[in-house]
Amino acid sequence: MTLFKGDESIPADAVVLFDGTNLDAWTHGDGSPASWPIRDGYAVTAKADIMSKQLFTDCQLHVEFWLPLMAEATGQARSNSGVFFMGFTYEIQVMDSYGLDSTEWDCGAMYSIHKPLVNANRPPEQWQTYDAVFHAPKFDASGNKTANARITVFHNGVLI
Repeated sequence: MTLFKGDESIPADAVVLFDGTNLDAWTHGDGSPASWPIRDGYAVTAKADIMSKQLFTDCQLHVEFWLPLMAEATGQARSNSGVFFMGFTYEIQVMDSYGLDSTEWDCGAMYSIHKPLVNANRPPEQWQTYDAVFHAPKFDASGNKTANARITVFHNGVLI
């Protein structure tokens, strides 16, 4: 496996949360330091749930991920994970859905809410990307929601 090396430049105002050397910007969901090992410039999942220490609302996010081949696994056992926004409120599903008909639980779905428009998965053991623009829900001074959350996701360059 080789590290994904995109040709795109990093935007000048980007907050780089992982540069391939450490997880200093991350913590586990329970608040303990992120303990995933770093191997050849990428983080390897070892304990569930890491989250950035810095909190974001409206944001543009770039994520690169690699899924192992799990030939005997089915459904949610196929490298199940996710990219979460606003804590664990909104999730873009990460899993091996290559060649499957998309559902609300497959890769690229807003988990259990909306299936991706198309299945843009590459086969397992290839680098994949999400580029997402997230707009957090909006509330007035009284706490009433005035706008729902919105997200636009490109999976491997395809609008899903």
